[in-house]
Amino acid sequence: MSSSLWLIAYDVAEPSRLRDVAQVLEDHGRRLQQSVFLCDQGTTDLSALRGHLRSLIEPDADRLAVLPICRSCRSEIEQYGTETVLPGTAEVAVV
Repeated sequence: MSSSLWLIAYDVAEPSRLRDVAQVLEDHGRRLQQSVFLCDQGTTDLSALRGHLRSLIEPDADRLAVLPICRSCRSEIEQYGTETVLPGTAEVAVV
């Protein structure tokens, strides 16, 4: 099974749903910002993760974005400020 890198961002209105979404993502990826995670997931794992996250949010009040990071884009990732080792990549130098 091949894994892929995914940027997952969310805006959840209600605090308990917000905590639930954050907890699920903490178990599956690396936090980049308060509501932004980078996850290294295979196709089957991503499908299950998407389903779980969608079950936690309220579509009329919350937002969830799941964005692919292509393999060729991984080497172009730049970070500024405190260092984070990104899943599925070699260590990225902080510039």
